[in-house]
Amino acid sequence: MPDEFKGPHIFKHRYIGLSEEDIRGEIERLQGELYAMQDTLEYFGKDNKQIREQIAQSQEANEKLLRGLETKVQNLQDALDYSAPIKAQIDTATKEFTEKMDAALNTERMKKQEKAIGTITRLVVFDTILLLAAVGLLGYTILFI
Repeated sequence: MPDEFKGPHIFKHRYIGLSEEDIRGEIERLQGELYAMQDTLEYFGKDNKQIREQIAQSQEANEKLLRGLETKVQNLQDALDYSAPIKAQIDTATKEFTEKMDAALNTERMKKQEKAIGTITRLVVFDTILLLAAVGLLGYTILFI
């Protein structure tokens, strides 16, 4: 039986001495790992959805807070209408504060979170592909060796 196979020796050293029952056990073990990785992938998919929903909710809450703060500052500006220099200073401070808050909330956090989610997703997909390839090679080895 060992002289029948003339191709490359993939997995030959590990599976050549196994009985048919042991090979079936190994296939079941690998299938179990495959199912576990699929469950993990589904779990990460659900987590990604939840994280995105939480990010969207946080963004909405931050926008509401910012609008409320702008309203309060506008009310303060209206109350200080009798003195133009103070009003000009408040206008500049409000514009700077609004620009800085928008920049901090919208760009940096969202981009970092999207990169992290993308990295995790790519790792899980890559691991799944590797596991599928290993199961395919094992099946090929069992069937054609």
